[in-house]
Amino acid sequence: MATLAWVVFKHHKKTDGTYNPKIKVYHNGTTVYLPTQIYTSLVRFKKGESMGAITDGDIVDALNSRVKEIRKILNTHDDVIDNCDDAKAVADFIDKKMNTDKNLNFIEFARLYVGGLKDNGSKSITNCMINNLCSFLGADYLPVRKITSAFLLRFEGWMKSERVVKIGDKEYKRKPMANSSVQTYMEKLKSVYGRMLLQYNNYEIGDIVIPGDPFKVYKTKQDVSFKQKATDVDIIRKISEYVPNQKRHFSRAIAKDIFMLSFCLAGINLIDLFTCESFNAGRIEYFRTKTKGKKKDKAFISVPISPEIRDTFERYRDTTGGRVFNLYTLFTDICSFRQIVASGMKSLCKDLKIEPITFYAARHSFATIARNSCGVDMADIALCLTHASGFKMTDTYVKPDFSRVDKVVRKVLDYVFVDSVK
Repeated sequence: MATLAWVVFKHHKKTDGTYNPKIKVYHNGTTVYLPTQIYTSLVRFKKGESMGAITDGDIVDALNSRVKEIRKILNTHDDVIDNCDDAKAVADFIDKKMNTDKNLNFIEFARLYVGGLKDNGSKSITNCMINNLCSFLGADYLPVRKITSAFLLRFEGWMKSERVVKIGDKEYKRKPMANSSVQTYMEKLKSVYGRMLLQYNNYEIGDIVIPGDPFKVYKTKQDVSFKQKATDVDIIRKISEYVPNQKRHFSRAIAKDIFMLSFCLAGINLIDLFTCESFNAGRIEYFRTKTKGKKKDKAFISVPISPEIRDTFERYRDTTGGRVFNLYTLFTDICSFRQIVASGMKSLCKDLKIEPITFYAARHSFATIARNSCGVDMADIALCLTHASGFKMTDTYVKPDFSRVDKVVRKVLDYVFVDSVK
């Protein structure tokens, strides 16, 4: 077991004549000296001795109190200390227990963690969660110990209410967030919190810096009101024919247009609509954000602009050439874009009196109709969705033929829009 004592050495004398007492840590035949915040000239040394005695009673009491505080840590975590190889390991543990765990900033950890993620949809959503959390707090600082089940419920309630979100120096009013979005953000918060526990807690030796887990009490509520999977062809047609008032129902109009763009562009994801930059010879070309870090071809896909969505495409086209779509000029960031589309889809479904579905149903529906109604080969559907084909090695030899995408898109759109102008 490690031993402790405060000491003051003659050779530690400063130029101003003061001495800095140290806390001596001895363990397994090794010694480390921890500095204190005390500097005093009230030290007496016996002739020929390098270690002195402090003559001020208040300073002695303060040092004894410090030793007592550290000894309590060691006694409370004797199993951890027994696993320390030397005094330095003990000193590092003492430092962490006395300082680090008192100042752990969840926001700082979360930003560092998300910065190390690959640039995909999950990273974008996690960033949105962090930004919303900062808006809720009104600051970039959140001691991890403040995250309790009650805190999580307050954050959830805030997202479900009308609120003000600060982005940079500007503030924006936001409508209540859709239940599905709240659920997604809370799941991301739980994931980051879990990562923080793994980084700071050593469960094998009982070194617990962050005690407890609020997510064992708080449970994310599953949103059962939305159908994430494929929807019927009749529903796709109803959404296509839906005409909301552009000015009075902006979110509905955006949701309808974005849903149909996704369906007619082989299930393109929301973030890729927001960020894609290449439009070449009537085709949108992009690297799918969600999987570009997992595939050798960086999940590249080239999709034609079909006649069914040409007017919609032109309406949202970025005339500056910065990106394919001007969505980044209409919304402050991907978070606000995602929330408006989610809210618009909810209202759109109510207007049409159909079962609630999310934007992502466009992607599922495209793939399902291609396979079940048009008899498209699974490998061609995988190409459209930038999924693995099942022939991983062969894919490295064969150059992708995106005319196959054109054929699939055409089959699906001909099947759905039987009365459309081609």
